[in-house]
Amino acid sequence: MRRFVYIDGPSVCWEGQRLAAVRRGFASSLHDAISRDIVDGAWNLDYGRLYEAVCPQAERGGHTSLFGVRPHQVDTIWSLDGVDAVVFDREAPGDTATKFDVMIATQLVEHSFTAMEPGDRAVVIAGDCELTPGVHSLSSRGFPTTVAFWDHATARELKGVADEVVSLDAVLDRLGRGA
Repeated sequence: MRRFVYIDGPSVCWEGQRLAAVRRGFASSLHDAISRDIVDGAWNLDYGRLYEAVCPQAERGGHTSLFGVRPHQVDTIWSLDGVDAVVFDREAPGDTATKFDVMIATQLVEHSFTAMEPGDRAVVIAGDCELTPGVHSLSSRGFPTTVAFWDHATARELKGVADEVVSLDAVLDRLGRGA
């Protein structure tokens, strides 16, 4: 079994910074952090550690796509084989969050027809409800799906169609660069 991994880079990083802000006392609760737009800018996600947290060694070898801004050059993601980074400039016009959601869903479904084999698993590291139809498409055709994201930011609809939901909350400290 191989894992095909799709990472919404900006969302997983931003929401991790929000959770880190609460844990460090910058906000009294997640509701407070969300309503006052408080994040811990010192917490930096290491995408390689994120990948390792959701992909057991024995199940690697599928495909990994990281959507978002280019990770720092010291990020451990660059030491992994087969990572496809789909990046946009930070100043790119338009709603890049929506573009990422559409690209993730499109690639997810495309890979299920062109690259995935029975027994392979799709892992979506994102929480937006716009990904629900793509995840549902794979699940309904027999491809197991995992949604891994922060508890506070995973859409109920997305949780409802995934075969497995994994909370990243417990591994926040381990996912930070320099941890």
